[in-house]
Amino acid sequence: MSDILKVVTNKIIELHQGIIEDLKRTVQDAIEIGELLTKQKAILQHGEFLPWIEKELPFSGRTARN
Repeated sequence: MSDILKVVTNKIIELHQGIIEDLKRTVQDAIEIGELLTKQKAILQHGEFLPWIEKELPFSGRTARN
C-alpha cells in the first residue's frame, strides 16, 4: 500500500472512530437528560412540569417527552 493510501486510510479510520465515540456520548447524554427530567417531574407539583420546561429549558415539552 502506498504512503498516500495509508494516510487516507488512517484518516478515514480516525474520523470514523470519532463519530462512533461522539454517538456513544450523545446517547449517554440523552439518557442522563431523561433521568434528570424524570427526577424534576417528580419534584414539581401537578401541572408545573411543562411550564417549567418551556420557561427554563432550550427545548419544548414535546422534545422532553421524546
